[in-house]
Amino acid sequence: MATLKEISERTGLSIATVSKVLNNRPGVNRETYDFVISVAKELNCRPNLNARNLKRGNSRTLGIITEDLTVFNTPEIVDGIDVCCEEHGFHYILGNLRFFKRFGKERMALLQDMVETMLSKQVDGVIYVGMHSHVLAPVSAFTDTRCVYAYCFSADPGIPSVAYDDQRVRLGCRIVERESTCNFNSVTQEGLPI
Repeated sequence: MATLKEISERTGLSIATVSKVLNNRPGVNRETYDFVISVAKELNCRPNLNARNLKRGNSRTLGIITEDLTVFNTPEIVDGIDVCCEEHGFHYILGNLRFFKRFGKERMALLQDMVETMLSKQVDGVIYVGMHSHVLAPVSAFTDTRCVYAYCFSADPGIPSVAYDDQRVRLGCRIVERESTCNFNSVTQEGLPI
């Protein structure tokens, strides 16, 4: 992968100008922009999102932890989160605890390990998706992390949750989807939206 310096040398332009172009900053004419982009493509340059996000101070990445991705409503919930992330320029890292298939290791230890993994990847927040509607003991690693529970509840009333109405689904009631009201700009300010 090409560096800013290599693109600068190939184009004969300053590193600052190349950086402006690759970061879509103003102050570069169209001809220069097109030239830098063509050289960057020729050199197989790809932006380093980790470096960019480190400089910005946020990753625009969410951690999604599922109790088991293969059961009940979990795939549809994750798909809905994916749509919302896509609409708002977020990425996500998916962690599957596979509770339905794992035996032996204590579930809280699995969850704690997964949370630590997500946090080490610098996620801006975590969405925890249960495999059925139940109360989950608070996870100590969530204390300094924005978190929302979906299809389960926290014993800590300070952690918001989004409920799924099993009763309505079981009775076959028609459920009308509302237009998405996700506001991902509030992730770094007020907590995770769902």
